Amino acid sequence: MATPDCDVLVVGAGAAGLGAASCVSAAGLDTIVLEAKERVGGRAFTDERVLGYPFDYGCHWFHSASHNPLAQLAAHAGYALTSPPIPGWVSIDGRRASDLSTTPSWRTDAEAHIDAISRFGAHGLNLAASSFVRPQGRWADAFSGWFAMLNGTGPENVCALDHSRYDDTGENWVTPRGYGAFIAECFAPLDVRLGCVVRRIDLRDPDIKVTGDTFSYKARAVVVTVSTAVLAQGALAITPALGLTKRAALAALPLGYAEKVGFPLPENLPFPANGEPETQNLLSVLKRSVVSFQIRPQGLPIVSAYFGGWQAAALARQGAHALIREAGRHFVAATGCQLDDRFATASAWTIDPHVRGAYSAARPLTATRQFEPRQVLSEPVEGRLFFAGEATSLNAYSTAHGAYLSGQRAASEVLNSLP
Repeated sequence: MATPDCDVLVVGAGAAGLGAASCVSAAGLDTIVLEAKERVGGRAFTDERVLGYPFDYGCHWFHSASHNPLAQLAAHAGYALTSPPIPGWVSIDGRRASDLSTTPSWRTDAEAHIDAISRFGAHGLNLAASSFVRPQGRWADAFSGWFAMLNGTGPENVCALDHSRYDDTGENWVTPRGYGAFIAECFAPLDVRLGCVVRRIDLRDPDIKVTGDTFSYKARAVVVTVSTAVLAQGALAITPALGLTKRAALAALPLGYAEKVGFPLPENLPFPANGEPETQNLLSVLKRSVVSFQIRPQGLPIVSAYFGGWQAAALARQGAHALIREAGRHFVAATGCQLDDRFATASAWTIDPHVRGAYSAARPLTATRQFEPRQVLSEPVEGRLFFAGEATSLNAYSTAHGAYLSGQRAASEVLNSLP
């Protein structure tokens, strides 16, 4: 019998894959990570080449920071973590609709709706989140847009029961050096092989065969950490095919959409005015188009714009210019100031063939007391094929630390399974 190339092969070098690989490697198993992109980090990616300052195209917040193991690792690695109260306001159709405040009224109203959804979900109700809230008046579009940014889709597409399981302490920290930069540095010692797009995983032999266009590996165990969209759309074929319950779990956990735009901030920009704080958050609503802005985040001379839901997907499919143009239109309407779009940059997670979206959201009516799609998705196949990623996290889905913890969970399952 041929000797396998390694004990464990991990597919994907995002937070889940790196978390799994670090654990099994520390236990003494020979481990290889195959990453489709020419970089590590997955949906955590920081770049400063375009704007001249670190810009997070994906993951940005260390959510639930006191419970977040990545926040602890970042602090240990010397990354400064801050959580300053940032004043924010809302512009509706170009008119300021709230005062500048660290607790603006729209946010209080929105969080009350979120709490209502969670309360109903906690009682086992798995209807759409929209079944339990009916925002009215001037905050209705603001809430829908903000919800889509948090969940990647609107409340009509999110299961209230699944939503209620998300564990949020309200502690959201950031590092000026960038989340993606931290991930790339923290896990640098691992054996990660870039530019390796895995096409097929074959379980029919004693050793699992993993192949791409230009490579082939054999391993005793494989950990799959690619997104639910990549798996559900057949970009990674698994033989024999996954069972019906696993495929049902994938169908229940599609990716939502989120995109970001970064602008350099001109030194002579006449904003803010009247002695207002330099760093601000802004939520702009133009009809049903909603954009969230961070203005001078961490004191950096940039503006970051955030889109969520179908709006993010529709713009991304038109190209970066559409995202940049729409963000600029909102900023002019809200502030009266024009941003320089010549050096602007935008994410493209929606059309990225290795991701195909942002983060998972459970469809209404899918999660029940008897069928938990995130749990089903996480379950190993034949005690040799293991699954990790934010979509497999019961209470920290959509986050980098949820993905990381799922990788550690999968690593524990590997160590318990291999002789």
